[in-house]
Amino acid sequence: LTTLKELIEIPVFATEIPSAYKTLLLSYGTIVRNNCYNRVACPVELLEPLITKLEEVPTVLDKIIILRAMENTGRPELLPTLRKIIFEEELPVKVRAVAIQALGKIARLLPV
Repeated sequence: LTTLKELIEIPVFATEIPSAYKTLLLSYGTIVRNNCYNRVACPVELLEPLITKLEEVPTVLDKIIILRAMENTGRPELLPTLRKIIFEEELPVKVRAVAIQALGKIARLLPV
Protein backbone atom coordinates (compact mmCIF):
# COMPACT_ATOMS: atom_id res chain seq x y z
CA LEU A 1 0.00 0.00 0.00
CA THR A 2 2.91 2.34 0.66
CA THR A 3 4.12 1.91 -2.90
CA LEU A 4 0.70 2.87 -4.27
CA LYS A 5 0.66 5.98 -2.07
CA GLU A 6 4.07 6.91 -3.43
CA LEU A 7 2.95 6.37 -7.03
CA ILE A 8 -0.08 8.61 -6.51
CA GLU A 9 2.25 11.39 -5.41
CA ILE A 10 4.44 11.28 -8.54
CA PRO A 11 3.22 14.11 -10.82
CA VAL A 12 5.25 12.89 -13.83
CA PHE A 13 3.38 9.59 -13.76
CA ALA A 14 0.08 11.48 -13.97
CA THR A 15 1.10 13.59 -16.95
CA GLU A 16 3.02 11.02 -18.99
CA ILE A 17 0.65 8.05 -18.59
CA PRO A 18 -2.78 9.52 -17.71
CA SER A 19 -4.83 6.37 -18.35
CA ALA A 20 -2.57 4.30 -16.10
CA TYR A 21 -2.76 7.01 -13.45
CA LYS A 22 -6.58 6.93 -13.52
CA THR A 23 -6.48 3.15 -13.12
CA LEU A 24 -4.03 3.54 -10.24
CA LEU A 25 -6.30 6.00 -8.44
CA LEU A 26 -9.37 3.78 -8.80
CA SER A 27 -7.36 0.75 -7.69
CA TYR A 28 -6.04 2.65 -4.70
CA GLY A 29 -9.61 3.27 -3.53
CA THR A 30 -10.44 -0.42 -3.79
CA ILE A 31 -7.27 -1.47 -1.98
CA VAL A 32 -8.04 0.97 0.85
CA ARG A 33 -11.50 -0.56 1.09
CA ASN A 34 -10.06 -4.07 1.35
CA ASN A 35 -7.45 -2.99 3.92
CA CYS A 36 -10.01 -1.25 6.13
CA TYR A 37 -12.87 -3.71 5.65
CA ASN A 38 -13.06 -5.00 9.24
CA ARG A 39 -11.84 -1.85 10.94
CA VAL A 40 -14.05 0.58 12.79
CA ALA A 41 -11.90 3.48 11.61
CA CYS A 42 -9.57 3.50 8.64
CA PRO A 43 -6.17 5.12 9.28
CA VAL A 44 -6.27 8.69 8.05
CA GLU A 45 -2.92 8.30 6.29
CA LEU A 46 -4.59 5.92 3.84
CA LEU A 47 -7.36 8.38 2.99
CA GLU A 48 -5.29 11.57 3.06
CA PRO A 49 -3.72 11.13 -0.42
CA LEU A 50 -7.17 11.14 -2.04
CA ILE A 51 -8.33 14.19 -0.11
CA THR A 52 -5.13 16.06 -0.93
CA LYS A 53 -5.27 15.15 -4.61
CA LEU A 54 -8.90 16.25 -4.84
CA GLU A 55 -7.91 19.72 -3.65
CA GLU A 56 -4.87 19.91 -5.96
CA VAL A 57 -6.15 18.72 -9.34
CA PRO A 58 -7.29 21.44 -11.73
CA THR A 59 -9.49 19.57 -14.22
CA VAL A 60 -13.06 18.38 -13.85
CA LEU A 61 -12.19 14.92 -15.18
CA ASP A 62 -9.42 14.47 -12.61
CA LYS A 63 -11.77 15.52 -9.80
CA ILE A 64 -14.33 12.98 -11.01
CA ILE A 65 -11.75 10.18 -11.07
CA ILE A 66 -10.67 10.99 -7.52
CA LEU A 67 -14.29 11.12 -6.35
CA ARG A 68 -14.82 7.68 -7.91
CA ALA A 69 -11.75 6.43 -6.02
CA MET A 70 -13.24 7.85 -2.81
CA GLU A 71 -16.46 6.03 -3.64
CA ASN A 72 -14.46 2.81 -4.07
CA THR A 73 -13.10 3.11 -0.53
CA GLY A 74 -16.59 2.95 0.95
CA ARG A 75 -15.27 4.74 4.04
CA PRO A 76 -17.51 6.98 6.13
CA GLU A 77 -14.46 9.06 7.10
CA LEU A 78 -14.76 10.68 3.65
CA LEU A 79 -18.35 11.87 4.16
CA PRO A 80 -17.34 15.38 5.37
CA THR A 81 -15.14 15.85 2.30
CA LEU A 82 -17.94 14.70 -0.01
CA ARG A 83 -20.45 16.99 1.69
CA LYS A 84 -18.05 19.90 1.24
CA ILE A 85 -17.82 19.17 -2.50
CA ILE A 86 -21.59 18.83 -2.84
CA PHE A 87 -22.24 22.25 -1.32
CA GLU A 88 -19.40 24.04 -3.12
CA GLU A 89 -21.37 26.07 -5.67
CA GLU A 90 -18.30 27.11 -7.70
CA LEU A 91 -17.75 23.51 -8.84
CA PRO A 92 -19.42 22.19 -11.99
CA VAL A 93 -22.67 20.30 -11.56
CA LYS A 94 -21.07 17.10 -12.91
CA VAL A 95 -18.47 17.08 -10.13
CA ARG A 96 -21.11 17.70 -7.49
CA ALA A 97 -23.32 14.95 -8.97
CA VAL A 98 -20.48 12.43 -8.76
CA ALA A 99 -19.90 13.47 -5.13
CA ILE A 100 -23.60 12.82 -4.44
CA GLN A 101 -23.31 9.35 -6.02
CA ALA A 102 -20.24 8.58 -3.90
CA LEU A 103 -22.01 9.79 -0.77
CA GLY A 104 -24.99 7.55 -1.58
CA LYS A 105 -22.84 4.47 -2.12
CA ILE A 106 -20.92 5.01 1.10
CA ALA A 107 -24.15 5.65 3.03
CA ARG A 108 -25.59 2.35 1.75
CA LEU A 109 -22.56 0.53 3.14
CA LEU A 110 -22.97 1.98 6.64
CA PRO A 111 -24.62 -0.22 9.25
CA VAL A 112 -28.07 0.86 10.32
